[in-house]
Amino acid sequence: MLDAVGGKLIGGGFSFGEYDVCILCEAPDDESVAAVALAVGAGGAIAKQQTTKLLSGKQWVASLEKAAKVAKGYKPKT
Repeated sequence: MLDAVGGKLIGGGFSFGEYDVCILCEAPDDESVAAVALAVGAGGAIAKQQTTKLLSGKQWVASLEKAAKVAKGYKPKT
């Protein structure tokens, strides 16, 4: 299914907890991943699913740089 939207499977595994399977994938955009999630959910074999968008390394670096600027004006209430 990921091939159909230009994505690829990176990894996955089984876990204990609220969600029993974790799939890590890459796709060209959010809409592509949403399409895969909708198709899987519509199949009826999954009772509950959740998607979580992860930032790329480049996005994390950009976030850290912005956080340094934001922190200058942030004063927590004590």
